Amino acid sequence: MSTEGREAQSAKTLRITSITDPPGLAMAGDVDFRSLDEFTTAVSHAVDTYRGDIHLDLSQVEFIEVSGMRVLADVSRRLAEENRRLVLKDLAPHLR
Repeated sequence: MSTEGREAQSAKTLRITSITDPPGLAMAGDVDFRSLDEFTTAVSHAVDTYRGDIHLDLSQVEFIEVSGMRVLADVSRRLAEENRRLVLKDLAPHLR
């Protein structure tokens, strides 16, 4: 198998879906350098769009690199300043 084939097999996509009850996003895949901009934009948009707490269903997320964790920390601080919370649902044990 060529190196190209291995890269194509290991490259996972990030799928993001809006949820309304509770308000937030459901995600599946990996948050890495390829998907970081999409992840950041989606989470920021949810914060700006929804009122109250923001819920992220991460039950289908397999990997979050440190840059993605920083996004979550920054968003959590921003929401706290507005008396809101970032609620992470079903974060895999290896990501905690």
